[in-house]
Amino acid sequence: MSYLNIFKALSLAKSLGVNEVIILHQSIKYILISKILGFKTIEAPGQKFQRFFLKKNRVYKNLSSKKLLPIDESKHLVKKIFSVSNIENNNFILNKKKIKKYIAIAIATSGPQKLWNLDNYIRVIDYFFERGFKYFLLLSGKNQSILESNICNSFNLKNINFIRTSNLTIEKIIPYLKKTKIYFGNDTGFSHLTAGYQIPSIVIYGDCEPFNDYSKFIYPIVPKNKIFTNRSIKKISFEHVKNKINIYLKKNNF
Repeated sequence: MSYLNIFKALSLAKSLGVNEVIILHQSIKYILISKILGFKTIEAPGQKFQRFFLKKNRVYKNLSSKKLLPIDESKHLVKKIFSVSNIENNNFILNKKKIKKYIAIAIATSGPQKLWNLDNYIRVIDYFFERGFKYFLLLSGKNQSILESNICNSFNLKNINFIRTSNLTIEKIIPYLKKTKIYFGNDTGFSHLTAGYQIPSIVIYGDCEPFNDYSKFIYPIVPKNKIFTNRSIKKISFEHVKNKINIYLKKNNF
């Protein structure tokens, strides 16, 4: 469905007179669809075989060029396109006086390879609760209402408050994000949002390696062996994560 949706979106843009596409993504599917639709100018990082479809502002000149991190590819390309020497800070502007009370727990994923074991999320919430945190924002995908219920039902007898988001739009979730103290959860769109809102974000990685320079607000937790596969996140123990969270909380005076 993603190919069809991308095709529809770019077809609409083409029908409105758009002639240029700027792609800040590694996947070749965006380039192929743009080529099929006949866009006059296509800009993309150009790694691997992508570069054979591109003529302007290529990030990689040939297959032996030094490989960059994806975020550095995008920065390099944008600087070339717009003839700028620096990329400005991308953090959102926040009202510092806003009261922050939530611990955001993200179970939303872009795929099953990013989902930790459900019991581990429950244990993490219980760990935060034992440390005095009572308000939790469950950041869930639209098909995760059952997982939300399982989490909430695990705390029926405790004085704990949950905001459930599986049926909410991003627009309705953002006001809660702005009241969030700490984010914990998967490497997904929500972690990018919280980092942009300058919220300390403890992110658990399994299938892909974190980018060291992506944001100073992201604190990564990775497999002990630092091997990243589709099954790696399932092998990360609760005890390993708890120790990392404990270190982070003490270091940042939470």
